[in-house]
Amino acid sequence: MTVRMVRRSGGDLPSGVNIRDLGGWSTPNGPIRHHRFLRSASLEDIGHAGIRQLVSYGVTCDLDLRGSSELRGWPDPLGRVPGVHYLNVPLFDVNVSDPLLSRPDDEDDYYAAIYLDMIANREAVRRMFAFMASAREGSCVLFHCSAGMDRTGVTAMLLEGLVDVSRDDIIRDYLGSFGTRKEVEEELVRGSADTSSPFLSLPMRHHTIAATYDRVNEVYGSVSAYLLDCGVTKAQLRVVTRHLLGE
Repeated sequence: MTVRMVRRSGGDLPSGVNIRDLGGWSTPNGPIRHHRFLRSASLEDIGHAGIRQLVSYGVTCDLDLRGSSELRGWPDPLGRVPGVHYLNVPLFDVNVSDPLLSRPDDEDDYYAAIYLDMIANREAVRRMFAFMASAREGSCVLFHCSAGMDRTGVTAMLLEGLVDVSRDDIIRDYLGSFGTRKEVEEELVRGSADTSSPFLSLPMRHHTIAATYDRVNEVYGSVSAYLLDCGVTKAQLRVVTRHLLGE
C-alpha cells in the first residue's frame, strides 16, 4: 500500500511534504495559535526558497526527531541557517514508515507497540519539551522526522494533549497525514480502530494513535502528568502552554 503524503502549499507556508500548522485546534481555553508550532516531514528537498519562507513564517527553532543514520544521509538544511536554533533528539532511531523496511504484516498492534516505545523514551521527551520551552515569545517551533507521520505524529499528540485538545481532534490531526479530509471524517464516524485492517490502512493508523493516547491517559491520568513524570518541569510546561495558547 502507498501511504498518502499530505502536501500543503499556498498562503505563507512553503510547498513541501506534510507541512501543517498546529494552529486552530480547539481547546477549553481557546484555539491553538497559528505561527507557533509547525509539523513537517524531512526538509532536505524544500530548497532555498522554502527555507526562506519558513524563516519568514517565524521559525526560529528546528526540532529534528530523526535517528543518526537518517541524519547522516539527509542533513537538515534549516538547522544550518543563522538565527535558527537546531536540536536533534532521536525519538525513535528509524523511519518506521519506510516502505523498504521489512515488517511482520500479520502482527496485531505492531505500530502501537512502536509508538509506546517512543512514549517510553522519556529522556528524549524531556529534551524535546525543554527545547520547545526555550523558544522566544512570538516565534515558531518546527518539529519533524522523515515522513512527518510517526515521530512527528506522537509529538503533535503530546502538544495537543497538553492543552486538552479533544481526543477526536488529536486523532483527526494525526490521520490527516494518511487520508483526505473526507476519508478521515468517514473513519472517525466508523470509529472502529480495527487492528485487523490491512497494514498501514487508515483504520490501522486510527487504532495506533488511539491506543497510544489512551494508554498515556490510563497510566498517567493526563498528558501533562506524563510529561512531568518524564522530567519536564512545571515551568517548562507553562511556557509551552503559553506558546500554544497565549496568555
